[in-house]
Amino acid sequence: MYEITFVNGEIWHGGDIERSKWNEMPNKPIRTIHYQLLNHSMIFENYEAYNHIVERTHLILNKEKEFISKIILMAKKGDIVYSCIFDLLSNKVYQETCEFGKEYYKQATSGWKEGLKNKDIIYKIEN
Repeated sequence: MYEITFVNGEIWHGGDIERSKWNEMPNKPIRTIHYQLLNHSMIFENYEAYNHIVERTHLILNKEKEFISKIILMAKKGDIVYSCIFDLLSNKVYQETCEFGKEYYKQATSGWKEGLKNKDIIYKIEN
């Protein structure tokens, strides 16, 4: 599902939709995240910090049944967060930007991983 390239050149492979392994990733500065989902390829490179959210939803009639509705990838540069949202319910991919500290339904998130400072960023989505 995704591949991380650390600043030192090491490569780490994430898990799948059900188990992303984001929190199992080594604590090293990240250079690039390359993510593939819903026939799209997304690259964040040279950002200051990165984050990853798996949004889970319950069915109204059966609260015990849970499924993944969105995968949200975030990259921070300065006070701006750039998000790539893979909406699994609508089978669409879209982008958003917001102020840092308001990145998930206007709330701050935890789980940020260190990236690079003062570098030219690269952000690509291809299908």
